[in-house]
Amino acid sequence: ESIELQADKQMSLGSIAGGTVRVRRKAVSIFLKRRTTVTAAIEGDTLDLEYVTAPRVTGHNIIIGKGCRIDLVQHSGEIQISPKTTVGKVEKIERSE
Repeated sequence: ESIELQADKQMSLGSIAGGTVRVRRKAVSIFLKRRTTVTAAIEGDTLDLEYVTAPRVTGHNIIIGKGCRIDLVQHSGEIQISPKTTVGKVEKIERSE
């Protein structure tokens, strides 16, 4: 299952879960500078995130792009974190089947 969100305004969601989850900001504008997608948690095998605020993100291969504020990132594979983002803690975990 694949989930792709392109936000053009501030969004608040519950948890997001899927095989592949991609969250991006729809348009680049000076007016959207502080607008993010806020979630309770994001889980998936492959995550590609920009401008997301979440207490926890868990997945296998994870890309944390610019503008994110994540308290805890848990990954079982590869991880990339943009220097233009804030991540509190990164944990390597065992992959669950």
